Amino acid sequence: MKLRARAVAGVIGAVALLGGLASLSWLAAGQHRTRAAVVPSAQRAAVRQAPAAPTVGASGLALSAAAPVASAAPIENVAVPGPGEVEVCGFGIAKADSEAASALAQRANADLEPLLQSHLQSMLGSADVKTRAAALMAAQEFAPLVELALRNGDPTVYAFAQQACNRRAVASQASQSCQMLSAEQAARLDPDNAALWLQVAGEADRRKDADAVAAALHRASLATTFQRRAEAFFSLAVAALPPQQPLAQRVPIVVRLMGIQGGLAGPNYHAAVTYCSAARVTDSNRRQTCAALAEVLVAKGTSMFDFAIGRHIGERVGWPQDRVERLHARFVAYQQAFIAEVSSAQGGPMSCAIFHHAEQWWLGASSRGDRIVAEEAIARAGLSEAQLMARYRVHLRQRAEAAASAAASAAR
Repeated sequence: MKLRARAVAGVIGAVALLGGLASLSWLAAGQHRTRAAVVPSAQRAAVRQAPAAPTVGASGLALSAAAPVASAAPIENVAVPGPGEVEVCGFGIAKADSEAASALAQRANADLEPLLQSHLQSMLGSADVKTRAAALMAAQEFAPLVELALRNGDPTVYAFAQQACNRRAVASQASQSCQMLSAEQAARLDPDNAALWLQVAGEADRRKDADAVAAALHRASLATTFQRRAEAFFSLAVAALPPQQPLAQRVPIVVRLMGIQGGLAGPNYHAAVTYCSAARVTDSNRRQTCAALAEVLVAKGTSMFDFAIGRHIGERVGWPQDRVERLHARFVAYQQAFIAEVSSAQGGPMSCAIFHHAEQWWLGASSRGDRIVAEEAIARAGLSEAQLMARYRVHLRQRAEAAASAAASAAR
């Protein structure tokens, strides 16, 4: 079956929906468009000069010391909203749809940029090189971050530099720094990471270099890990927050950090999807590479998107239909997992209970991957394979009924 553009868009939309649900309606959409924070030149110089405290890993690369461990905000001793009330975590409780509730929401959305900038500047003073690099990425400070990445050699720091260059506005002063980075160098630093070989394949595809695309995808199909290293940003940034920070400060900062995290670019799948098209996998060598790549994505991929793309490629190379259906059922369960966990939370979409769930979800997604977090949620719910399949069939029936109803309405 062909992976049509509409199918790809559906996968993207589903995963994006989860991101939106995790941040919920904490802030207006405009608040998620992160502007570059202003980092004083003296602070940038300090980052360049700060010792990275490296140790030598098994690969011989200079690695930073262990990064701080993040934890979700505690919600003990927080007042619980009563019937007909809504809560704006850290700011208070008010009657739903009242002027007081609107005023609390406005307070939560006020003065966000100074709070974020202050936090990023505190991250720049960290002894951990990854934390400093994460702050530079969020501030879009290209030159010092590229310099740090090239000097340090840590794959995560390098990934932060690539993300900063991906996110930058077109500017000549940034281009010179960013041109020093390449997908090939990133893959050399992290050679067993399939995500990076997909990036190499993407760059080769843009150059119209078919042989390089095939070679990169072959390397991806042999990889032992699939890590989106830049997604460590959120957990590093949350770990740098003061432990006893008031919720009225922590909540707006964390939501802004969610916005930055949600804007990170993922691996480039275009070359893989094109290379493994239904028409092209009739070639036995190509089919073998695509089948192995699909297995890597389904077994090693840490995101729902990795899993979904792997399933589609697997379907193209001839995986049994019952396996494809079971994987699709699990993907639908992933989509539903977060909703199921927050559906019973009280106090409205800006409550401390939902904020705590969202922060936990994003921390897990940042450190382990959103697919892994969803798997853990399914395990906590005690859902068997048979139950997942039953829910999936209900999901399909409901979709078919909704489509039929929409078609009938359009025909009137």
